[in-house]
This record gives sequence, C-alpha cells and structure tokens, in this order.
Amino acid sequence: MSIKWPEFKTIKSTAFRKISQNIKNFARREDGNIAIMFGLTCVVLAVTMGGAIDYMRFNRHKTQLLTAMDAAALALSSHPGLTSAESEAFVADYVKNMVPNGDGQLFVINGFTVKNNPSGYEVISDAVMETTLLQVIGVTEMELAFSTEVEQNSNHIELALALDNTGSMRSNGKIQALRDAATILVDVMYEADKADERVKIGLVPFVTTVNIKDTTTTGSYNSSWIDTTGQAKHNGENFDVVIDPVTGSPIPKHHTALYNASGVTWKGCVEARAEPYDTDTTPPGGGDTLFVPFFSPDMDTNMGDYSNNYIADPEGERYWVSTGWRSGYWVTISSPPPSHITQRDPSRYYTETVSSVDHYSSGKGPNRGCPRALVDLTNDTDMLYAEIDAMEGWSGGGTNIAMGQFWAWNLLDPSEPFSTAQPFTDKDVVKAMVVLTDGENVITNPGGSTNNSKNFNGSDYTGYGFLLKDGIHDGLDRGATSAVNRGTNNRLAGLENNSAVETVDAKVEEMCVKIKAEKIRLYTITFQLNSASQQYLRDLFEECASDDGYGGKLFYNSPDNATLETIFREIARDLSNLRVVR
Repeated sequence: MSIKWPEFKTIKSTAFRKISQNIKNFARREDGNIAIMFGLTCVVLAVTMGGAIDYMRFNRHKTQLLTAMDAAALALSSHPGLTSAESEAFVADYVKNMVPNGDGQLFVINGFTVKNNPSGYEVISDAVMETTLLQVIGVTEMELAFSTEVEQNSNHIELALALDNTGSMRSNGKIQALRDAATILVDVMYEADKADERVKIGLVPFVTTVNIKDTTTTGSYNSSWIDTTGQAKHNGENFDVVIDPVTGSPIPKHHTALYNASGVTWKGCVEARAEPYDTDTTPPGGGDTLFVPFFSPDMDTNMGDYSNNYIADPEGERYWVSTGWRSGYWVTISSPPPSHITQRDPSRYYTETVSSVDHYSSGKGPNRGCPRALVDLTNDTDMLYAEIDAMEGWSGGGTNIAMGQFWAWNLLDPSEPFSTAQPFTDKDVVKAMVVLTDGENVITNPGGSTNNSKNFNGSDYTGYGFLLKDGIHDGLDRGATSAVNRGTNNRLAGLENNSAVETVDAKVEEMCVKIKAEKIRLYTITFQLNSASQQYLRDLFEECASDDGYGGKLFYNSPDNATLETIFREIARDLSNLRVVR
C-alpha cells in the first residue's frame, strides 16, 4: 500500500512561509517593536500548538481510514464482476460502517476510486479534515488522500471440492445455495489477471458413492482403473454362484458382467476399495487396488421394506428346485421364493427385463443414487460453472463423507487414478481441499429410522455394500423383523446402524490425518447442522480441518444459506492469498 504524505509537510512549509513573510513585513516597521515581537511569538506558539493538535487528529483519522480501506479492499475481492461504480460504492459503504465521521463536519469522506491492476487493484480515498487552530494561518483543511493496493500471490493452486449431493440437499433451498456459493468461489479464484494459468479446480459431488467417469475434454479417466473381471474381493459378493447348465461353468456375477447382461450402461460410480486401500491413494494395479463398479441389486418387493425394485418379481413364474443347476432357485410357476434367494440369483440379470431409471429423486436400477460425474482438476471455468449448476440432491444409499473425501484427495495426488495434479514436492503449488456436508454419515434404512428394518439387507445399498450380508442364507424370509442370524457386513463392522456410522466416521478421521500430513490445506464445512445431537459431527469436522495459522481451524459451520456464500468467499480469498501491499 502506498501512502501519500504531502499533507503535514505542506502544512509546515505553508505555515513557515506565512510566518516568514509576516516577519519581513514587521521588520520594516519601527513602531511598537516589543509588542509586535510579543504578538509574533504568540502567533508562533499558537501555530505550533494548533498544528500539533490538528496533526494528532490527522494521524487518528489516517489510521482509521487506512484500516477500513485495507479491510474494504480485501472484502471487495470476494465480489468479482462489479463495475467500477459498483466497486466504489461497495468500498464507500464498507468504510462508512467502520469509520463514521468522528468529528461531525470536521472529517468528511467524499468517496473512493478503484483502479484495476495486473495482479490486483488499488483503492484511493478522497477525504478531508477541517483544521481548528491552523486556520489562523490560512490552513483550513488537510487532505486525507491515501491509497491501498491489494495483489494476489503468484503461486499455483490446485483445489478439490468434495460437495454433499445427497437427497437431503434438496430441502430448505440447500442445493441452490451450494450452487451459488461454489460459483462465487470460482469467480473469486479466477478474478486476478492470468489466474487461469495458475489455478485449477476439481469438483467431487458425493452421496454414498462417487461417479468417477469424468469424460469431459480435460478429464483423465481411464477404464484400466476398473475391476471388469472380478479380481477384487468384494466384486459380486452380493450374488451366489450359479452354474450354467450349458457350459458347466459359473455364471459371471461380477458387476461388469451383470451390467452387460442386463443391458444397462454403467454410469461411473464405484464402491469403496477393500481395506486398507479405501483410505489411501495406492494407484490401481490389480486385485483389491482396482475399483469395483457400483451395482445396487434388485430388491424383491415381497421382502418387506424395499427401495430398489427393477426386475419383475418371480411370484407365479418360477418354482423351487432342490437339485440340479438351479438348485436353490425358483424356475417356474409356484409360490414365491424367499426374497433373499431371489435377490442373490445372478441369472435374473441374464434372463429378465431390467427396468432402469436414472433420476436424482425417483431413480431405480443398478446405478440408483449415482450422481453426476466428478470433474478432474481444470481451469475451464465455463465447464466448472456448468457442472456446478447441474448438481442435484440424489436419493438412495445415504451419506458417505469418506467417499467424497477419498476422491478429492485422489484428484490432488499426482499418481493414478487421475494424474493431472502436480507433485507434492513442487513448492510453488498450493494444494487445498474443501469438504462440505449437510448431514452425518448415514447408512439409510429402507424401513425407516430403526436399526433393524423389515429388510434382510438392513439398509439401502451403499459404497460399502449393505449393512447386513453374511447371514442372508440363514433362513430369514420376507417380512421378518428379527435380527437373529442376519450376519453382518464386516466392512461396516456390525449389525447396528450406529456402529456402521462410527466405522465410516473413523475412516474420515484417518484420511484427515493423512491428507494434512501431505500439506494439503483442508477446509471443512458443516451446513445447517444446528442441533445438539449433531455436535459430534461439528467436532469431527473441526478436528479434521487444517490449522489456520492464527490458533484456530479452517472449520466453518454454516447455519443458513446466506452464511454459506460468505464462507465460500472467505475460503477463496484465503486461497488467493490477497494481501495489502505496503
């Protein structure tokens, strides 16, 4: 910030010129010399004392005005796209709230000029302070014409946004508020001159899973990351082995085979990898390091509470066979089979019609609940705006913050999957992540809020599978409510919903530690989580956030839609590292 300093110097020189001239005039006169000299001395003393008083007032107003101008200039950076007149009006209003005319009419702010510079902009004040005792020598006012300049750093920035796109975001105008806030963040990040050469942003909409099939022009998605042959241990675990009577071999039950058999195109969502790869950035290279295509099984409507029925139920169509290749399955007309047997039969995807609907609120099929694809790191602002505007709240499966966090991390990691990012060793690159959620990690129960719904799966399908898995064959039929012999999904650590949520929370905590260890600047946001029962998640997100360097955390709680916009502006300003040039 450059400061104009002519005022006091000018005042001093003006005063001394006037005094000097008066002395010369008096020197030519010979009458009343003693009285004249006494009067002159009084004038000098008055000017000196008056100048000191007015100069103290000047310094006080200077400090007030410059402090307010600095704050206004930084705040202005969060409002890109304003015209010159709008920018100047913004600064004037901002300063007015901080610096009222403290001396009434003696200190007047006339306005401000805002000039754009290559790396920032400059704010120049137009204000005057009326003097008091200095008026006796003809100095009636002092000009407060200062300038403050802000500029952005020259570092490269890679920013990944992991944003909750679950069904609850459709309530209370939250999804639109998120679109607006994320748009403002992009505005601010690319406001500076040549920012497109320094800034790249990635977008990760998450639900219970993440769609990684980024097919945009800048995306680096590669199908080699995907387990298309059943190598990973959890690929196809929800289906039984059924022997094809023609080939004598098991019918392929891995997810790619089922997509192909059903005629449904895999949309791009993936399931969490097996431990320990679900919480690290090991590149995909075979086996459990590969990513399993998300495949939500068809649920029999007779099972009690169901949420994803897209194949005609077998009632009145097939009968129970106890021997042969269809042993354990219903193959022709009879009473309906147990629902868990129907669900685990992979042959249905080869022989029955699959009715799949891709929709954020009423979808069904293997892709149910799969949101819009992530966007790899890019400087294409038009694409970022379009993808942000297209975000919706997707129902089905609940919330899995760990999945969003995992993929945002992978966008910032230079190794595959996605390898656009610069190396962590590049000191000129600032890497940052924003994680936002409007709810806790949730394993949704189709039957309601109870831990044991009338559904032998215990939950909707999630990025970690069903809540219940191993006990499906232990005799539980449609309509049963008992948890006896249900078995558990060892990926979610238990029979109860609460224990499963705690498992996912622990994964979030684990990744927070790893992400910060790689010097990624981690911002966390809870959105409209205002109840006392949600305090634990606010605490978790606060602990996860990076230190802000001033004894606090880069954690934000947004109680309402309006506050969210302010938070995103502040994050963008922090990342842009706007600073006052002094």
